[in-house]
Amino acid sequence: MDTLTVCYSWPGIDIDVLRLYIEPRRDNWEAAFVNGNPEVALLYAGEGEQIDQLAAVEIVGFSTFAAWDDLPDLPLRWRLAGEAPMTLRQLIRELQTRLVPHVEATARSGR
Repeated sequence: MDTLTVCYSWPGIDIDVLRLYIEPRRDNWEAAFVNGNPEVALLYAGEGEQIDQLAAVEIVGFSTFAAWDDLPDLPLRWRLAGEAPMTLRQLIRELQTRLVPHVEATARSGR
């Protein structure tokens, strides 16, 4: 099973969209929703008319995302720099566990 090195962006709860970018990061892509769910999109990049390289995964409503069964079962492992490879589902759950409580605690403290 191939392992992809990824980075992510999540602006926070106000703009609640997580993007996992496959390195090297590409800027131009087209979205394809997964299982008709507008919360989960695979972003594809390519050259010219051939848009066929997976470039990123986008989760809308990341802080409360619970549609785990709508995540595609891709034959890939995903790895943040310095961390162990995980399935897509494991990585998104891990990021949700790490990021969301921290942002909510900061908002409650007024910082």
